[in-house]
Amino acid sequence: MVNRLVETDWLIKTAIDEDQAFFGALQTIPLDPSIHLNDEQISVSKTITDQVHLGKFCTFLLHGVTGSGKTEVYLEAIEATIKNGRQAIIMVPEISLTPQTVYRFKKRFSKIVVLHSNLREAERGKNWKLVAEGKVDVVIGPRSTVFAPCPNLGLIVIDEEHENSFKQDNTPRYHGRDIAVKRARMLDIPIVLGSATPSFESWHNACKNNYKMLTLSKRVRDLPMPPVYLVDMKTSPPASPTLRGMISEDLQKGMKRALSQNGQVMLFLNRRGFHTFIQCPTCKTVENCKHCDLAMTFHKRKNILLCHHCGDEKKPATRCETCKTETIQFKGMGTEKLEEEIAKLFPDKVIRRMDSDSTTKPGSHEYILNAFREGLINILVGTQMIAKGLDFPNVLLVGVINPDTGIHIPDFRASERTFQLLSQVAGRTGRGDKPGMVYFQTYYPEHPAIVSAAKHDFISFVDEEIKHRQSLFFPPFCRLARIVIRSKSAEAAATFSDELGEQLRLATTEIKGSGKLKILGPTEAPVFKLKEYHRFHVQLHAEKHTVLHQLIQVALGKMKPISGLEVIVDIDPYNLL
Repeated sequence: MVNRLVETDWLIKTAIDEDQAFFGALQTIPLDPSIHLNDEQISVSKTITDQVHLGKFCTFLLHGVTGSGKTEVYLEAIEATIKNGRQAIIMVPEISLTPQTVYRFKKRFSKIVVLHSNLREAERGKNWKLVAEGKVDVVIGPRSTVFAPCPNLGLIVIDEEHENSFKQDNTPRYHGRDIAVKRARMLDIPIVLGSATPSFESWHNACKNNYKMLTLSKRVRDLPMPPVYLVDMKTSPPASPTLRGMISEDLQKGMKRALSQNGQVMLFLNRRGFHTFIQCPTCKTVENCKHCDLAMTFHKRKNILLCHHCGDEKKPATRCETCKTETIQFKGMGTEKLEEEIAKLFPDKVIRRMDSDSTTKPGSHEYILNAFREGLINILVGTQMIAKGLDFPNVLLVGVINPDTGIHIPDFRASERTFQLLSQVAGRTGRGDKPGMVYFQTYYPEHPAIVSAAKHDFISFVDEEIKHRQSLFFPPFCRLARIVIRSKSAEAAATFSDELGEQLRLATTEIKGSGKLKILGPTEAPVFKLKEYHRFHVQLHAEKHTVLHQLIQVALGKMKPISGLEVIVDIDPYNLL
């Protein structure tokens, strides 16, 4: 058909360079010059660009409050890198952040490519080839971007360096941030770790002068940090009788006020689905996944029960399988239910949901965020995808629904993660000319992580929390290893883990100069059964990672392999469940 149109002069065939066509299609935004920086940004940028010109390794920890203009500092450093004829890698924690990052970077640079798993195979292969051939100036993407084959790399930037998503939980179990620091050291180039709430490990490294600390203490244009209102859900009345535990009267009033000013609202709830579990009111049995020791989540639109860990799904039962009672209670709340209830409260507003269920199609992240940026969406409901890094000046209110679930996870990082998440969410508002406001709906308004986040006080929080870590010999004051023993036979896993525990304790006597050591377990993992495997785990704490490797090598070397049993070793784990 195309050839026929050419033959009849309806189309004209023109040959152009393939790379020129690619970058011409990518660069659809007019290039902007650098914007005016404030004094703090100028000072920080000069420190980093001087190191870029020097071309020597240095790890910078850029601690800047939300809205302080960290991205502009990154842009200045990258511009200096490109002028030196070298390339830059920008790592972001979430694929959802990639469209916004690309948009802002395309306003300054032309030769940019994106690398992430949601790209089509052909596009990812094309981008990878362009990077390897040195035809790209800037590479943007999540943790795997650290392996981009840049032939002349001159700078690495990691935005939101504290994020757990930089750690890969399956083989190979690497941490993108740590690999990036190692790569920068090997190539003798600078690396910038940026965050409003740095990880305790990075903060500790900066305090020991292993990293160079840089600070942006105020927002651009001297904008104030938004006030945070703590709503005690034990006493606060709901917006309506059907919304107990979801939307308080205080939050509803705040939303009305923000929307009446033609502002936008973001509501954060870190749970997908409609109801988070189903329970029999008679025998109290909860509908669990048959493959995992986890409750199945009800998704109303698909009318299914879904396990968010193994992916198993089934139709919800009309009666209890244990006692045969016909009355089944749907409990808990997820983003799907929140979206439906908000639509009842604000029927004249455009409401959209952004979570892993609503963004399965390629380009769906960009579609939702672009619509929100253009003001086509009034209220955006979402999970962690909307919690960090996004910059929308017209957001006048952020509401956090039930932040308490993260506090009670059996993990020593629970408080740290809660503080980081709340701080990042709160930072999404008050970035424009109109002041913003934040509501934390919580049953624990006195918890240190929630109180500190409400005050935007990272320093006080980290100073207090890190004392507990030190007293208990937890990271960043030690290196941690987790060994998971899993088998479909609970007895086999238990026997092997007990023997491994004995061998690990015996091995401590064989390692000279090991320093302080601590072994916890073996014991059942918090989620004992996962994907039909019964799981036990052991935690090892040591002052040096070399001691961990020796200890594990000696102990496992004396163990006999068992068919059907797996041993998983994770150094510096971020998932202890």
